[in-house]
Amino acid sequence: MTDLELLKSAGLYKKDNQTGKEGVTLAGIMLFGKDEVIASVNPYCRTDALYRVDDIDRYDDRDFVETNLLDMYDRLLDFISKYTMDRFALDENARRVSPRNIFAREIVLNMIMHRDITDGHTSRIMIYKDKLICENPNSFRTMGILTVKNYTPFAKNPTLAKFFREIGYADELGSGFVKITKNSYLYSGKPPVFEDKEMFRVTIPLLRSETLDEKDLINLANFGINDTLNDTLNDTLKLLKNNPKLKQKEIAEQLKISEITVKRNIKELKDRGYIERIGARKNGYWKVNL
Repeated sequence: MTDLELLKSAGLYKKDNQTGKEGVTLAGIMLFGKDEVIASVNPYCRTDALYRVDDIDRYDDRDFVETNLLDMYDRLLDFISKYTMDRFALDENARRVSPRNIFAREIVLNMIMHRDITDGHTSRIMIYKDKLICENPNSFRTMGILTVKNYTPFAKNPTLAKFFREIGYADELGSGFVKITKNSYLYSGKPPVFEDKEMFRVTIPLLRSETLDEKDLINLANFGINDTLNDTLNDTLKLLKNNPKLKQKEIAEQLKISEITVKRNIKELKDRGYIERIGARKNGYWKVNL
């Protein structure tokens, strides 16, 4: 593709039906624009990264990021990596993973993809000795604490979200909530706190006790199979987690429900980010995002 073809295919270059003029959209400028162009078109595209351990009133280190969203993504991840410990952990398949890298990627993507880009408040990442806080200008929907019981995925900037999914940075809508929670447990043994207010805030504990409470281990083992889903959705998710290559007919037989219900459940689980299809229809499998 040429640069123009790429922009058009990603929905970043459009024609205004009223004026007939063509050009790069605001999302395109925020993704690929030069710093001076972004500052003139959207001066609110900025994130303040602060490290506060000795001087908690001001900061010990700071990176005030005013650049395009792709470079912003890299700089914010580098800042978090610089001032947080990369702990060893094993996932449910006994594979070595970095919980820090996973939840850092998800909170940075959330800031970039779902911020209210017309709000004058600055997005902030604040790293303290015991916690990491991420704040983002927000068009809130819940006005309060978000949990797996009341959380509903919503793309505030669908063009940006689609772009980051297409280049492989982001997964399906809603999967970030699950990944941040799961990897917070892996990292510290404690859950994150999501606050949906004028500023969307995520707080992730950074200090881990020498031993985890039994309830924390149970929460980690069972996370993702939750009561936000009805019984057949939960049962379908459990079957796919145990055998990702199950066919719809096999699921219907095991759960004693119709194939139409299974098809509807698969679509809902996919739309909500719990599963995603890997490979072709016949030879592929379902990846469970838990």
